[in-house]
Amino acid sequence: MGLVRPETLKLIAKEIYDYDLSDQGAGAIANGAGALLTTSHHLGAMLEPDGVEPPFGYPNLEAEAARIGQKGR
Repeated sequence: MGLVRPETLKLIAKEIYDYDLSDQGAGAIANGAGALLTTSHHLGAMLEPDGVEPPFGYPNLEAEAARIGQKGR
């Protein structure tokens, strides 16, 4: 069962990008997106979301700043 329908993708491509997406291309994108979304739901259940730091969270930004500061020395 797909989570994203090819018809929806065709409409989005036309409305946002003024691009006519072929039926075959829309189907391929829908299949890929559906698999990716399904996998992301499974990963969310396996990982503890509370333990995952957002990529631009303060601790990560602080660590990156320290790494860059050491690189310049």
